Amino acid sequence: MGGVGNNRRLRDMLSIMSGEHGCSFCVPEEYCSDNGVMIAHTGLLMYNFGVRMKVGDTVARQRYRTDDVDVVWQ
Repeated sequence: MGGVGNNRRLRDMLSIMSGEHGCSFCVPEEYCSDNGVMIAHTGLLMYNFGVRMKVGDTVARQRYRTDDVDVVWQ
């Protein structure tokens, strides 16, 4: 298994952030090798909660911080 989901430090930070916001955090082991599934699931959640973007506005941001994301489906 590989991928970002297996990064122990990232898991620890996300667990702390989740606890601070009254949420639980878990990592589904079967998806840790393919972030495409997690990205697609997040996109579906965003779409179902009314988040719409123009294709030209959908760029990869390598330094995008997880604590800067507006989580409208929470």
